[in-house]
Amino acid sequence: MLKPAFAAAALLWCTPALAEPTQNDAPVPQAARAIIDHYHMQNIPHEGPWFLQTHKSDDVIEGALADRYRTKRWAYTAIYALFTRSDFSALHRLATDEMWHFYGGSPTQILLLYPDGRGETRVWGSNVLKGEEPQILVPHGTWMGARPIGDPKTAWSFGGNTLSPGFEYDDYEPGYRDELTALYPKFAAEITELTRPDSASRPAGKAHKAELVPPVAIEELVGRTAPQRSTQISVAGFVLQKGAAMPMMVTREGHEVMAVSAGKGRVTIGDKAQDVAQGSVVLLPPGVPHSIAAETRLEFTVSVAPAWQASDVTVLPPALAAKP
Repeated sequence: MLKPAFAAAALLWCTPALAEPTQNDAPVPQAARAIIDHYHMQNIPHEGPWFLQTHKSDDVIEGALADRYRTKRWAYTAIYALFTRSDFSALHRLATDEMWHFYGGSPTQILLLYPDGRGETRVWGSNVLKGEEPQILVPHGTWMGARPIGDPKTAWSFGGNTLSPGFEYDDYEPGYRDELTALYPKFAAEITELTRPDSASRPAGKAHKAELVPPVAIEELVGRTAPQRSTQISVAGFVLQKGAAMPMMVTREGHEVMAVSAGKGRVTIGDKAQDVAQGSVVLLPPGVPHSIAAETRLEFTVSVAPAWQASDVTVLPPALAAKP
């Protein structure tokens, strides 16, 4: 089973062509949109901000620390993250300490609710002479939420996040407004602001932990930045959850071959579509727009020659992708 590793070089394959607000109808500020499109970022499931995983260790944590986790954990992970007023970080907690690094944009207010009942707000930003903090550590087990300060039309924050051991969705727990307000009544207003309507209360029968599954998981096996390096060919494994889809895109030089190992889906090449299932092998020729959609959970590999690189790929805007 593929681990949910969003390889930085491979992520372009499965991300939207243009950044569209997903949490509500508020527009993404133009400067933020430029960064999101540049890095082909996705929204973090439930939490909300835009992200791109940039680094993931090949080393596995062992020993006493590993006992905190149900399954193996990688030594570290790192992401770029971008927040807007609508795509804020909803209250959640992790099983691992996380360090936030501020890179640019508007300062962000971070709410921290500690296991011992204390709470505080801190400002994540670059103006250290006014009390802003470029680095903020969130201890494991601490409820955390964050939102840029300022006008929704212009406020956005860009930064990085590092976890050691590395992030896994099993370690993520969403916060529910009514439960957190009861535990931290002094921060009721902040809790309300940092929980979306679907997290006002825990759904009946919902497990204590979140059951979050990324819509698309990628593991780069061979390639320019993979553990096994090659400039001549690249191979990546994909898992698309039911209903997930990759946007229409064009490779200029890379000859791609898709091989399906499990599930059912539909591949569109130019103006023709075909069903795929276990055992299907499909050539995705250069210069021809193509997209992939999963009807069930769909597992497949894509081999590319010469090796895949972001500069060889153009993701088509929806208006162009819809044209025959």
